[in-house]
Amino acid sequence: MQVDLVKLSTGKPDGTMDAVWGLVMADNLSGAVGATVLQSKADPRKEEALRRFLGSIGAAEGPAECTLRHDQEPVVEQLCRKVAAARQGTLSVQSTSAGSHQSNGMIERQIRELQGHIRTMRAALKEEGHDVQASSATFAWLVRHSVFVLNRFARGEAPYEKLTGQSADGLELYPFLAPVMVKQATNGKLDERWSEGLWLGREDGDHLVWTGARVQPGREVKPVARGQFRGVGPVTEFPWGPGPEGRATEPTPGCSGCERGRNYHHSVECLRRRFERAPQHESHPYWQPAQVATQQAEGETTQQTLPSDQVPTTSAEAIGP
Repeated sequence: MQVDLVKLSTGKPDGTMDAVWGLVMADNLSGAVGATVLQSKADPRKEEALRRFLGSIGAAEGPAECTLRHDQEPVVEQLCRKVAAARQGTLSVQSTSAGSHQSNGMIERQIRELQGHIRTMRAALKEEGHDVQASSATFAWLVRHSVFVLNRFARGEAPYEKLTGQSADGLELYPFLAPVMVKQATNGKLDERWSEGLWLGREDGDHLVWTGARVQPGREVKPVARGQFRGVGPVTEFPWGPGPEGRATEPTPGCSGCERGRNYHHSVECLRRRFERAPQHESHPYWQPAQVATQQAEGETTQQTLPSDQVPTTSAEAIGP
């Protein structure tokens, strides 16, 4: 498989550029692609992203040999060697010559295809009134969803089908940021069962919907006419949560999805745990200090801490097939 860094940039209304680094991974055998949005080349989450992608293509562990191919970028070489060192000899690293398009052909094609897909989705969103900028949380979800689609609906036999033997035909999808209602698990019989929000993608059989306060997973989703949609605030939660600590990644005891793999659903307890919002630490290097607004209430000056509208981008989950 091949690994490379690419700069993802978008133009702002004032003529300036908004840009983030992206880590792109491509599997030569299946054609699968993984992508991760980074805050900088030194972002520590890129190691987890590469390990996740290796796991998604069945090369995370075991005796099977795999070669990580990279260009002359020192950061990518260091990343590949660090991840390979943990595989005890079953993962080798190979450097390609500078400007060797033949050696880097696979990753270069995947980058062009990914950029083209993101460009098309951004253009469609702009017509709907959504100007998605590279450093926003929405862009991280956009990259995530783009990879999801490319791995499942490529021409011919899709990478997901090659790796799992399962076709994604008939999978229920909605346009990115489409207004929907998501059915949520509730404990009380009188609790509200449906929440309004914006559709962000899918994960493990669930739809992911931004409700204005959090990303809500749900098995059942129904569309809402735009004229009847009351609207929610901008997406402020990233695919990995408010910061790198984000959602829990350790297996949940008793969960079939965690213990038995992609063909089994995660339990309700596991989903709640995985999608629980992490605390907002101002001292955390990947969390912007909250904005402090001063209000007048009942003749007294009070301070209200508001969440930042834009959290610095670290890295989106590496979403394999």
